[in-house]
Amino acid sequence: MGLIVIGLATAISPGPFFPGGIGIYKDDFIPGLRQFTELMHKYGVKTAIQISALGVLPRKDGNLELVGPSDITVDRHPNAPRPRPLTAEEIKMVVEAYSTAASRAKDAEFDAVELNALAGTGLISHFLSAHTNKRTDGYGGSIENRTRFLLECIESVKQRVGNEYPLLCRVSGADFMEGGNTLDDTKIVGSLIERAGIHAINVSTGWHESPVPFIQMSVPRANWVYLAEGIKEVVNIPVIGGTRIPDPYLAEQILAEGKSDLVYIARALIADPEWPKKAKEGRTDGIRPCTACCTCFDSVIEQRSITCAVNPRAGKETEYHIRPASKPRRVCIIGGGPAGMEAARVAALRGHHITLFDNKSRLGGQLLTAILPPYKEELANLVKYLSTQMERLGIKVKLEQQVDAVTVEKEKPDVVIIATGAS
Repeated sequence: MGLIVIGLATAISPGPFFPGGIGIYKDDFIPGLRQFTELMHKYGVKTAIQISALGVLPRKDGNLELVGPSDITVDRHPNAPRPRPLTAEEIKMVVEAYSTAASRAKDAEFDAVELNALAGTGLISHFLSAHTNKRTDGYGGSIENRTRFLLECIESVKQRVGNEYPLLCRVSGADFMEGGNTLDDTKIVGSLIERAGIHAINVSTGWHESPVPFIQMSVPRANWVYLAEGIKEVVNIPVIGGTRIPDPYLAEQILAEGKSDLVYIARALIADPEWPKKAKEGRTDGIRPCTACCTCFDSVIEQRSITCAVNPRAGKETEYHIRPASKPRRVCIIGGGPAGMEAARVAALRGHHITLFDNKSRLGGQLLTAILPPYKEELANLVKYLSTQMERLGIKVKLEQQVDAVTVEKEKPDVVIIATGAS
């Protein structure tokens, strides 16, 4: 693991973001953030924080006001409120907020700061995109003018934290929005921010409001790496690429082919936090696969705690622990679908003696049907992973066997788990 980037951390106010999000808009947050960096450094990990000013400003009455470069909304709802265009004085205030936030990050001992300029998730991306920026002053019009706000943020940050402090910028390789930026536009942005002193460019996909699918399992793996490759053609600083790269061999191939200098991974780490360690040790068949089902992303959008369809511990790591059982038991599990296999896996890790029954000729349960429609092939990787774990953990599997009371009595189990699906 080369670098862990956390965020998005709001630089001005809490904003309309999920509960439990990260703030860096006041000094009170520094001690808590420093606790995080100290923990990372304890294990030899470099960490950065991504900062952003969301499209809101606090009003004098304490409420938040929607703001932007222009009165253009990107919400699909026809009655969505329109943002108020920022004044020149307010732009200066936001620029200063970025530099102050970066200074707090440095004080909290982060190894780097990443400026968020992507996907419509903050004011910088709204200024960059012609889809939302209709200004007629020095901050609107040409792509060079639309980049002015970002360049001023970079300059202000560097004046505060110094030229040598690592500063990254995450951009959308293209907006994929009507009238928005193309890859050619982002190439211009990349060249401009390199000259401004950015040390690395993290190239992501388009806006969340785009009708183009980016992260779903129907999207081919590594489909968007060409965006990073395009930016790499015009800059001499490291370029980071990613999205839909769940496989370490694929990540290595991208690096070997020179399409990017680093690869970013997010959802695959939610599915299996030990992904990098297992890849380094050559235990790739032991990596719990991300199926690109977007359960985790939906959790964030719906402002809920993170969840994962393949990793039950995601978001509950401090609650769910896999510890050795004080007394190993004989466990009979009926049903060889994902629930039954996961129950068998965890019980075996705890030291129990497991027998897993299924009436089909192979493990997988309803997933064997779920993988049949087009674009659902990723689900087959979950079946393969869980089936492999049954073998690796020495779990006794009995297929093509109907289970009744007599069958259970013959096994003489201490515990029976029925995992035959909802009824």
